[in-house]
Amino acid sequence: MGTTSGTPNDVVVRPQGEAETLPAAVSQVQLNDGFWADRVARIAKKTIPKIDRMNEESGRCDNFRIVAGKKTGKISGLYFNDSDIYKWLECAAWSLVHFPNADLEARIDEVTELLAAAQLDDGYLNTFYQGQNIEERWTRFRHHEMYCAGHLIQAAIAYHRTRGKRRLLDIAIRFADHICEVFAEDRNRGVDTHPEVEMALVELYRETGERRYLDQAIYFVDARGRHDLDIIEGPAFDQEYHQNRVPFRKLERMEGHVVRMLYLTCGAADVCTEDADQGLAAVLQALWDNMSHGHLYVTGGLGSRRETEGFGRDYVLPNRDAYAETCAAVASIMWNWRMLLLETDRKYADLIELTLYNGMLSGVSVDGERFFYENPLASDGGHQRQDWFECACCPSNIARTLASLPGYFYSTSTDAVFVHLYDNNEAALVLGNGANVELQVETNYPWAGRIDITIASTGTFGVCLRIPEWADNAWQAAVNGTDVASHDLQRGYLRIERSWASGDRITLDLALPVRKLRAHPLVQENAGRLALMCGPIVYCVEAIDNDAEAESLYVDTAAPVVKRPQPGIDGAVVIETSGWAVQPHVSWDDTLYQDHTAGTTGTRGEEQRITAIPYYVWANREPCSMSVWVHHYSER
Repeated sequence: MGTTSGTPNDVVVRPQGEAETLPAAVSQVQLNDGFWADRVARIAKKTIPKIDRMNEESGRCDNFRIVAGKKTGKISGLYFNDSDIYKWLECAAWSLVHFPNADLEARIDEVTELLAAAQLDDGYLNTFYQGQNIEERWTRFRHHEMYCAGHLIQAAIAYHRTRGKRRLLDIAIRFADHICEVFAEDRNRGVDTHPEVEMALVELYRETGERRYLDQAIYFVDARGRHDLDIIEGPAFDQEYHQNRVPFRKLERMEGHVVRMLYLTCGAADVCTEDADQGLAAVLQALWDNMSHGHLYVTGGLGSRRETEGFGRDYVLPNRDAYAETCAAVASIMWNWRMLLLETDRKYADLIELTLYNGMLSGVSVDGERFFYENPLASDGGHQRQDWFECACCPSNIARTLASLPGYFYSTSTDAVFVHLYDNNEAALVLGNGANVELQVETNYPWAGRIDITIASTGTFGVCLRIPEWADNAWQAAVNGTDVASHDLQRGYLRIERSWASGDRITLDLALPVRKLRAHPLVQENAGRLALMCGPIVYCVEAIDNDAEAESLYVDTAAPVVKRPQPGIDGAVVIETSGWAVQPHVSWDDTLYQDHTAGTTGTRGEEQRITAIPYYVWANREPCSMSVWVHHYSER
């Protein structure tokens, strides 16, 4: 049940119970030159140093020095700022797997010793309370004490698995033991208003084999809806906002604050995996269905209510006012990954892929040093990435996700490898029966649909390839040049099983036509509009490419579509087609409404080329308007 020997074993999430497959370790997958390798490298070289620098400049590190007695002064910042240190530690630990850096490792050890000096004798560690009024700890659950503790635990596990060091893990265990003791003694205290500790405690159970951590996580999942929480003042921030309206097992829809809800589903999925809880599994599936059918932006983003960072009503998905927080995209990836391990169904992997390329990746600039907190689907040009935030949860969340991304590419069963994501990589995996499987992937995905997989080991086993739902029936698979006879899919995966020889090659060809999507009729804001997608990439239009405001553009749905590389935009492939821009009629200058017989609504411009770029690279040039959903018409 995990490793306590000090031997690195860097698995992202390593369930031991009812998981259908087990994930690859980060160290088992080496990303080679390609789409994700380039971006993961930026995280190591640019983003991780940037976050560390900003943690120092913003006083987050000084808070620990102050409570440790190493510096005088008053603590500063938000009550959950400790978590930003912990998330940085986690992403730095994952990054060391493929980007060894003695200075970075020394920095992790330095910060670890700072945490050790700040921790109280009973294991408690939280600079907000230690620096102000320690007597009030565990009395105001809106202050995210357990949320911060959860991120500390996850960071410690990552460092233990990747470098085999126990110092940070011991700090986390002492804090976890303190939590278990406090809440074992008084089960009526309540739960943290921001879920996070649940999944961290399950992972600590996996790492140490101590059942008390799993039991505590089960309690925290089931305690919701049973105690009124100490909540933020105001009618918008009610018990529903904090996932506390009803017990979790009675939930029928996604509700409240998006990130908190998704973190809670992550914890519940982990509990379900370890405790074989079929009732919990049914609740999770119902919640996933509600999320994907009524709340999901075409980019994979989640969160339509800006004022509460929350879920709104089904099908209410505003574009310019979309919240779609970067952290929500990360949380969605985390939850779908856990659901995918429970049940190997491509719908979870498809959503992971969609969110990675679009809803999450848009949150970081192409230079790796500026960030989005919110990811709207339309903008007048005023929404731009920032160097940092007072509430800086998003930068480190992006970084820890991308630093650990190799671990999301594969999972294994007793006798098969499941391939979930596609990019250039080499993998050395171990099946549940102990067999070693090595393979190499060569592709120009997502810009091209051909994927070559060379088997570099021998034996009889299955290779299960995800066929994305968007590929429909427009795909072909072959082994050593001979077409695979059966196209029967098992929950979206093509299983190719045979006695493999080293050098055998699987070729998967996925057609990548440009798709013109329309929204559900109840998504009223997108009536008469379409969104462009190619493979997993969502596109948008920016004014800078089209000599017209994004909102004024119309695309001719009958016109041919051309794809071409545009190296100046991070090496992306752009889409070109035909259309025109409308100019509002002069008669509308001083009036908001007119009789429908008063005349035309605007003047159609000359036909022009319409250029669309991948959504994830918008706002990387000069500020201008942008839109994902574009008006359309047809000359045919």
